[in-house]
Amino acid sequence: MSTGAVGRERGTAAGDAAPSTGNAEPAAERFGSCVVVEQKTCEESAIRDPSEAAGLQKSCGEISKGVWHDEPCPTDGVVGVCKSAAAGRLLYYKGAEDPKHDCEQLHMGGKYQPAQS
Repeated sequence: MSTGAVGRERGTAAGDAAPSTGNAEPAAERFGSCVVVEQKTCEESAIRDPSEAAGLQKSCGEISKGVWHDEPCPTDGVVGVCKSAAAGRLLYYKGAEDPKHDCEQLHMGGKYQPAQS
């Protein structure tokens, strides 16, 4: 699995901005990802505040033994996705060991969905 992530832009392009209503518009949601090559997984995190990124990057490297990217998880080679309120979105890649069990037993409230072929 490559650790190079495929980026997806969220929000509107600069030239397509909505007309101003006089109220400050919220910033487009950003995503970061922790790729753990050994486990063949990538955990995607929404970054609501720039200060969150540093903590997520640190836990990715120190706790998960992964590599942090300032973009969403790559989608090539995905065999399934785990979604949970606690853990967010976790992608499993070809060769991941029992992703359904990992998702549903180890991630609180995890719901596993195999990738569409």
